[in-house]
Amino acid sequence: IYDSSPWKVRLTNIRKEILRINTKENFENNDEETYSILEQDIFLSAFIIRKLIDCKSKVIDKLRDYTFVVDTYTPMKKIDFFHRWPEDDCFNFDESKKMHINEKRICNSLIHSYIFWIVQEYENGPAEGFYVSSDKDRNKILYDVSLTQYLSFLYLGINSSVTSQKLIYDKKKQDYIFINK
Repeated sequence: IYDSSPWKVRLTNIRKEILRINTKENFENNDEETYSILEQDIFLSAFIIRKLIDCKSKVIDKLRDYTFVVDTYTPMKKIDFFHRWPEDDCFNFDESKKMHINEKRICNSLIHSYIFWIVQEYENGPAEGFYVSSDKDRNKILYDVSLTQYLSFLYLGINSSVTSQKLIYDKKKQDYIFINK
């Protein structure tokens, strides 16, 4: 990414749209359209922020070190194309485990998602978060990510302006390590 500004503007617009569209009224008026917009915004924002993080010189270390606190669930049966929805009883939602998951894992899970569901506290209620699992991890783990936490992560990405930078060459990696503040 040559210039991170247009990417951050796009991320700002996506975050604003999530906040604007995620209402009880929108779900009641047209739940399919609202769900679709939220789904697109979450996927696109994961790709954008992942690209910004991979640039290393464009964002602060705090963003690259971001950790999500999520509930996780293990599958009770094999997950496949026909067995991956909440009503399929694939996961035991009575037994969750809290985990700290880094930002790349959550972004990659979204980018390569095999399972993705919007979580609503009640029918036609606003989204509280989302369940996600990648194609690689679908038979291992399901993440329950709070939308509030995800929006905070996006906010950090949008406002991630590097004010000081130190580069150190790592002979083992044969590349530079960026320390950005």
